[in-house]
Amino acid sequence: MSYLSKILSAALVACCLWGGAAPAQETKDFVAQALYSHVYKDQRWAISPQELDFLVDNLVGVLAVVSQPEFKRRHPLLGNLVLERLGGTAHSFSLKTYSNQAQVTMERPGPREIVYQAQITMQKLGLSVSGQMLIRLVLQYASPQDQALKAEVTVAFRPASEVLAAALKPVMTSFQKEMDRLAGKAMVQIQDFLRVYQEERSGAFSRAGLLGQLALINQRRLVQAAELKAKTAPTDSALPSGGLGRVALALAAALLLLAGLVLGWLLANRLRASRDQKLLRRSLRAQREQAALDKRLAKLLKTRELSPQAAAEAKLEHQRLSRELLQRLGREAKPPRQAKK
Repeated sequence: MSYLSKILSAALVACCLWGGAAPAQETKDFVAQALYSHVYKDQRWAISPQELDFLVDNLVGVLAVVSQPEFKRRHPLLGNLVLERLGGTAHSFSLKTYSNQAQVTMERPGPREIVYQAQITMQKLGLSVSGQMLIRLVLQYASPQDQALKAEVTVAFRPASEVLAAALKPVMTSFQKEMDRLAGKAMVQIQDFLRVYQEERSGAFSRAGLLGQLALINQRRLVQAAELKAKTAPTDSALPSGGLGRVALALAAALLLLAGLVLGWLLANRLRASRDQKLLRRSLRAQREQAALDKRLAKLLKTRELSPQAAAEAKLEHQRLSRELLQRLGREAKPPRQAKK
């Protein structure tokens, strides 16, 4: 959110980056539902109501002037503003600086009230924070010819989702402190901007100067559109109508078929290896049991004095148990053989 402070220091009403395009009757509801809100009362600004209206109605041109290198060299107080993208009108414009961006709208619910809204995305506290920010300026003055005015400024922020709101709550204290710090710093920097404005209002901030900057913005937009069209034209003409789509579809189908074959082969190998391991374990267990029975029978016949009849019975019992073991092994091995068929 540091870009908010930089833009606020560049222009009096650049605090619109925290603003919201909600109608006046919805401002109270927005503030009531906001995760962060603060009201700055009795702000005194050295500017006439007429000049403030001029700045508000030419805000995009003002930001374009302030972001020019030669202007920043003349006025180091405003030298930290970097805008990578700026376009639109005072009532609806977009801007981007580094990884932060905002889509801003403005409306005037009354002659002494200005409400801004912005859909913003910014990096703060290790999170990508997105949502709506609102700022409402309520102006106080005796007549439009006054050389100074008072204002009440309301700043509020509402996250884009409940998930983001929940993510911010553990760091809510730090978030509020940072917002308070930036907003307080912006209120001070407004005074620096107004001093620069008084020096440049017959030059860079004159109507001719602002219109010149707006013309440059429009010209830059046309040049970018022409460059984009030139880059895409060769691609469009290289293939016949629908050719690119058919080639992409064929490639996707081939990749899908190849992936299916590889996956099937891997699964088959894994199942075969698992079945072989089970058969091997069963065979080894049966062999151990058979060896144990043979050893037990040999020991009985050797150490005990048995009659021929008893020895024959023991041998028959041994054969019976052997048959049972073989049958058990056959039953255990049968399901895998069926699966193989």
